[in-house]
Amino acid sequence: MVNLNGKVYVFAGQTNTSVNVALPRQELGPELNDMWAFTSENEFVEVVPDNDPPTARHDHAAVVTQDKMHVSFGKGDGGFVFFPDVWEYDPETNRWREVPSSGGSEPSRRSLQSAVAAPSGQRLVFGGQDKDGAALSDLWTFNLSDGSWTKNASLPGDPRFGHSAAVIEKTMFIFGGETEDDTVLNETWEYRFRDRIWPRRADLPLALRQTAATALPSQVNRATTAILPSHEGEEVR
Repeated sequence: MVNLNGKVYVFAGQTNTSVNVALPRQELGPELNDMWAFTSENEFVEVVPDNDPPTARHDHAAVVTQDKMHVSFGKGDGGFVFFPDVWEYDPETNRWREVPSSGGSEPSRRSLQSAVAAPSGQRLVFGGQDKDGAALSDLWTFNLSDGSWTKNASLPGDPRFGHSAAVIEKTMFIFGGETEDDTVLNETWEYRFRDRIWPRRADLPLALRQTAATALPSQVNRATTAILPSHEGEEVR
């Protein structure tokens, strides 16, 4: 979900086979590749592009860079196929295009990673879970102009997926997430673009996974889509 040209765009995901019924993950429905825009008229309008959209997927990441939406990675086919791709949607032309990779070093296929836009216009992808179920701690920068990936300093803490991230000026913050042994985290880490270091910041009051984060003027706000404390609702101390 991204804010693009005054509208909130929602792309792809996985359905629930019964409306308003919480089902186990293995009973969820198929992945989607449709797109919807939430408008100022308080309604969702389906956005039908003029060409074929990316392959249906879920657990992907989306970010706005240079007035376009960029979607990366994720998984499809019931979670058995992990995608290595980056796609760009241009609302001016109403068309998708796959952004070609330069063919050099690049991230492994993954899902449940975070993606943010750097002030330079590049996009950063951090962490996630690979096709073997391993949590990741690597940080990559994608240059949209030439399709090249650059590996940055990895997080010195536990590898994680299902975390959230936000950028304030020249700093990226990551919040929470989950390790491959099912530990839900309450950590906050900061990555400084200029110094390329990872200071640890104040912990969250609860261990959280699958959250969303955004930056507002002079502060970071987070909105949780799932709150899963480590100790049955107790605060982490």
